[in-house]
Amino acid sequence: MKDHGSGHDSKHGHYEMYQKMMQISGAKGGYHRDQIFDEEKRSDYLRCLHCRRTYLRGEYRDVDGFQMCPYEGCDGSTVLDGIDWERFREDYPQYPEIPERGKVYGM
Repeated sequence: MKDHGSGHDSKHGHYEMYQKMMQISGAKGGYHRDQIFDEEKRSDYLRCLHCRRTYLRGEYRDVDGFQMCPYEGCDGSTVLDGIDWERFREDYPQYPEIPERGKVYGM
C-alpha cells in the first residue's frame, strides 16, 4: 500500500501530506491530530471519513509511525480523516450526542 520511496501512499496520496504536516507542526509524541490542528476540542469522539465509525479522541493504531483509525482494516488517518463528532452532528443532528463504538454512521 505505501510506497515510501516515492513519498506517498499509493492508495490515497496521504503519506506525503501527513509527513509534511508533522514536520511543519513539529509534532513528536502524543496525539498528532491535536498537535497539528489548532482546533477547539468540542467532543471526546471523532468520526472516521473512511470507515464512518467513531472512536475516542486520542485512540489510534500506529502504522509505521502514522496514527491511523483504530479500527482494524481501515486505512483512514486520525489526522486527515477524523472529524470531530460534534462538528459532524451540526450537519446530522439526528445522531446521538454520545456515539456507539463500532457503529457505522452514514451521511
